Amino acid sequence: MKCFSRPGDLSDPVALSTVLGPIRRVREQAMTTVGFTTASHRRLIAEFDDGHEESFVCKQTSPQTDWTAIRSRDTRGREVAILEEPSLVAIWECVTSPYIACAKDNETTALLMQDLSPHLLPDVRAPLEVDQEIALLEALARLHGRFWHSSQAPACLARSEDFVEFIGPRCAESPTFEAMPIPLRERIAAGWTHVARRAPRTITRLLNLPAAEIVHEFFSGRKTVIHGDVKVANFAIDARSSTVWAFDWAIAGYAPAGVDLGWYLSVNGSRIAETKEAALTRYRKRLHMELGNALSESEWAAIERCAVMCGALMGLWSKAMLLENNAPNADREWSWWVERLDALA
Repeated sequence: MKCFSRPGDLSDPVALSTVLGPIRRVREQAMTTVGFTTASHRRLIAEFDDGHEESFVCKQTSPQTDWTAIRSRDTRGREVAILEEPSLVAIWECVTSPYIACAKDNETTALLMQDLSPHLLPDVRAPLEVDQEIALLEALARLHGRFWHSSQAPACLARSEDFVEFIGPRCAESPTFEAMPIPLRERIAAGWTHVARRAPRTITRLLNLPAAEIVHEFFSGRKTVIHGDVKVANFAIDARSSTVWAFDWAIAGYAPAGVDLGWYLSVNGSRIAETKEAALTRYRKRLHMELGNALSESEWAAIERCAVMCGALMGLWSKAMLLENNAPNADREWSWWVERLDALA
């Protein structure tokens, strides 16, 4: 993959021709994306010399201003750094890369990607099909299994403590809290206020432990390479070939597999195909296979503990907000997390 020295090269016909073949011109279209990212996205329509057109997506951001970079201590531009890191090239043996080219200068990083719009999962509050969930969880298990025995990780990856502090109950105490967009900041603060009012005191004490104590107690399992933000919207699936593309690696890390698993269960609460227990079983079965049937009971127990703690730290505030708003199934979702946190307390 080619890395240019100027982000503007990713929309320049002459520069792109060195990667894609002879291009006559490039048209740009504005794009909107799901979530609270501060990155900008544009659709680029490349018209080739032979007359055919292809669509691409260009993502551009700055580590100095992007709140996910600031909150996860990324000063280089993590997504581009991952693509440039030789020890992480095996990621793309586990999931399919959508990336075609990248660019960076002193302040900005940019990525040119395939336009995967036909393969994105609908942004709706409805369960996935079982085969879709299996494809996603198997992709995660492949990733985690591939790096299971890696004893060192590149400096570009986030660490366990970054996920504990990212949007947890004590995040407002951080001097970087104000880097978040105001609407998200207000929602998170309100959500944790509701958690403090609704959750048993044993659980609020647990979630408010110092980050170092939480990492020691709940993130002590084997570390591997994780995606970091495994919401459904960050994946695309080709139903015919079961190809899974994964993008938005802005908070990819070197941490226990339970971080990805917990975030999957938490952020995708309304998207789980059947039950959370079924999702856990599917993931465990595939990880066990990836590791040559060598996943011990104690290792799995550590993954589950991490998943519950990390899922709560990243998302219990949103469960409380849904409860406050009387959203459908909010009671059931809240109770699931509270029961499992109570078992950890």
